[in-house]
Amino acid sequence: MVLTMGRVRGILLASFLLILFSVPRSAVALPVPLEVSVKVSVTGRPAPPEVIVEALLWEVRRALGLPPLTEPRLLVVNGPPPLSPGEEVEVTGVVQFAGTEQRMGEVVFRALVRNEATDLRTAEILIVSNSPERIQRQGVLLPEVTLSGPVRVLYHHKNETAAPLNLLVKVRSMGPEGSRIHLVSGIGKAGRDELRTGHQAMRAYLARVVQGVGYWVSVPPGREVSIVAQRLYPGHVASGILHLQISGDPVRFWVEAVGDGDPAPLEEDGVHFRGVVRDPTVALQGVYAIDAPPLTLWVGGPPFLREESTGRPLRGNYGVVYEILVTLANPMDRAGTVALIFVPHGGPTGSVLAIDGQIYEIGPTPAFSEAHVATFTLAPREQRTVVLRISPQAGSWYPVRLEFRTVPG
Repeated sequence: MVLTMGRVRGILLASFLLILFSVPRSAVALPVPLEVSVKVSVTGRPAPPEVIVEALLWEVRRALGLPPLTEPRLLVVNGPPPLSPGEEVEVTGVVQFAGTEQRMGEVVFRALVRNEATDLRTAEILIVSNSPERIQRQGVLLPEVTLSGPVRVLYHHKNETAAPLNLLVKVRSMGPEGSRIHLVSGIGKAGRDELRTGHQAMRAYLARVVQGVGYWVSVPPGREVSIVAQRLYPGHVASGILHLQISGDPVRFWVEAVGDGDPAPLEEDGVHFRGVVRDPTVALQGVYAIDAPPLTLWVGGPPFLREESTGRPLRGNYGVVYEILVTLANPMDRAGTVALIFVPHGGPTGSVLAIDGQIYEIGPTPAFSEAHVATFTLAPREQRTVVLRISPQAGSWYPVRLEFRTVPG
């Protein structure tokens, strides 16, 4: 059944009155309009429906002035199609929001969604928020830093307090014109298994990066915006990796875990890493011919990139992207096959690789055990170049060894 906007309004009015008079007096009713219109800019080749919905819900929440952890529940939505660059579509629907202290009736939204052609620029700096890794009281996990241009962010924290915390990644525009941020986000589901959470974050991030999938966020002059908000229960780990492309005025950027009071700065734990790393991309190249000895490439090992002010090494190079070009050659008069093998050397490790634009996942693998990633079949005298992208993911133990070897037979 197709709902017209007029019929939706009638249904909503009745529903809103029913909710209004059934809300307990202890609940807070939000004074928001029943209808809201927003404009949304997404990116991707194409922009998939799930990112379109994610972006428009972000804009609807902001238009209503709702807190960042106010959870949406879609009741009605005309499913948006994948959107190619330059295309636009109108998306309408009904959403209900609920938070820890607030509840409200349904809201009709109308969103004009446009795929804004955007080229992802290589990150110039990496921001790492991982110290203190274990949060034992609320506070600021990463102090404010001024950012502009393309930036990659990695955060990974565990709540070891006795109460839930809100983990917030925040920005504030620092100039008179305001800022626009292109956001590509990979966010793991918070839980007790830190390897799984880190893996989910990296999988989402790489899958979006290879297709340029994200959306634009506007930050008015002097305003604070939470670009990531996660509810973190005791014993749970939050992990995420982001690509921010900041245009307009610079922003102040920080990460905090808040409960009931005002967050105070937290000291580093002396083990894990936080800070700024310049040029967080490592380029590797190699050549492998069938029947030759294996070609070995290391990811997450030395040399380690260093924090720009203290010189402290980022051991494991977590959040650093390795871009690898390997030329495969078959000098034989018969077809041959090359295997790509993944071998952790630090401890239990998972990984995600983008190989020629396709995503390959490696589940938890014990140290010094081999995991098969992919095979490449080459015709007689064929030569081809394979493009890999991999980044050490939070919650795992790097370094790892990538090995190209000939498959017998």
